[in-house]
Amino acid sequence: MPPKKFIKVCEPKVKIPIIKHHIWCSGRCIYDQTTNPLITLSNIPLTKGSWCYILENGYSPDNQVAICKTDENTNHTRMELISLTQALKNIKNVIEEASKESSLGTGPSKEHHEIIINTNSYYVTNSYTMWIDKWELKNFFVGPGNPRPNRDLLLEVYDLKKYFDTSPKISLSINYIDEHLDDGVLKTVEMVNDRLKDS
Repeated sequence: MPPKKFIKVCEPKVKIPIIKHHIWCSGRCIYDQTTNPLITLSNIPLTKGSWCYILENGYSPDNQVAICKTDENTNHTRMELISLTQALKNIKNVIEEASKESSLGTGPSKEHHEIIINTNSYYVTNSYTMWIDKWELKNFFVGPGNPRPNRDLLLEVYDLKKYFDTSPKISLSINYIDEHLDDGVLKTVEMVNDRLKDS
């Protein structure tokens, strides 16, 4: 009696959809360079500033959301960081809402989120990609009793980064791009400048 033949049935691979979200962000302030020509991170004067981000939601890429606000008594590094934190909070909410719909059976059960952030800020890019984990080891203090500039915002950035880094369904990249080389970044810069002119 010939041996039985077993036929292996392979399940077709399910392609996990990739949802791409694009973010552009920028921030700046008005400075009086004549009274303070040598500005460093430790002596940035407080003045009026504005921040802006544009979110292109991967679920509805044709509908861009642009948020732009003005603050008093601030500095440009704070404006740059706020533009990033507000954008990250927004896309975090988008992803969490999509996850809730998935658990309720009204949305896709499997998907991967790819977040691409472009900014014209070296400070924001380097803080997120290179410095933040090292700074956290010292609780964002430069020395005893000497908090790092923008410590409150850096704590927010660190918590948001930890959320995105530990999510297996999310990948995030942040890139420095000159505003003249990226229409999205240029648009945020123009919106920030318009807010400062109008305020």
